Amino acid sequence: RLNFLSGSHVFEVDFPQVLQMKASLLQEAMKSMDNQQKMAVKAKALISVEADVRGKDWLQKLQNSGFIPEKSTVWILEGLLYYLSDSDAIQLLKTIAAHCSLT
Repeated sequence: RLNFLSGSHVFEVDFPQVLQMKASLLQEAMKSMDNQQKMAVKAKALISVEADVRGKDWLQKLQNSGFIPEKSTVWILEGLLYYLSDSDAIQLLKTIAAHCSLT
């Protein structure tokens, strides 16, 4: 839906079962739509990464999926931080700050 993503890679990090459920629900929804209703993914690539951000290996899994920390990145954490403990949320934010470009 967002035209400015046309040259971007979008990574979605979540639990495997959540990613699978989302893919299944979207696939079912697309079947019930006609071509005019269907929304195309505007990003260059949409990559699902099965990982738990509370763990220590999520960043490595993200990088193994093509994420490049040196590239400018927008992180969208809405709907996520609420479910993390304070210490897990702080650790996640520290990891992001330490491994992403600031330009």
